[in-house]
Amino acid sequence: MTLEDLAFPPTATDQLAALKRAERFNTGAIRKMQALDHITIVLPWPDSRLMPNRKNGRHWAGTQAAKARARMDGAMSAKQAVGRNTVCLPEQIPVKITFAAPDRIRRDLDNLHAAMKASLDGIAKALGVDDSRFVPVTLDRVLDAKKEGFVMIEIGGAC
Repeated sequence: MTLEDLAFPPTATDQLAALKRAERFNTGAIRKMQALDHITIVLPWPDSRLMPNRKNGRHWAGTQAAKARARMDGAMSAKQAVGRNTVCLPEQIPVKITFAAPDRIRRDLDNLHAAMKASLDGIAKALGVDDSRFVPVTLDRVLDAKKEGFVMIEIGGAC
């Protein structure tokens, strides 16, 4: 009998360290990573302070907090969508953005796309790509039945 046999059961920290070692040596104890060719990200409806037609003539600091929040939401949502997998993206990455409006107010797709600029920057940073590679960008709009409003972004694959 050794000293390890008499020790207490492993703590959560010990279990986490063992999982990390298993992952590093790829022993099969953890689900293997997959290579994804596309991801789908759902974001909340963009803040009205980010709409270009609403911020004309206002100081840039008035929209800075909304931009920072949108950038962080985009980055965190992208990281969550990818998870532990890797993303294999081509040189030109097709992007489809679907705006699910919370109401029947008519909105210009160009303004909606511009309001998503900070979110797209956050997504690109989380994926480790330059957002100039998002070509072509397809815009669409639908009406949200729950009247909450959201934006669905499909990146890569056959968008």
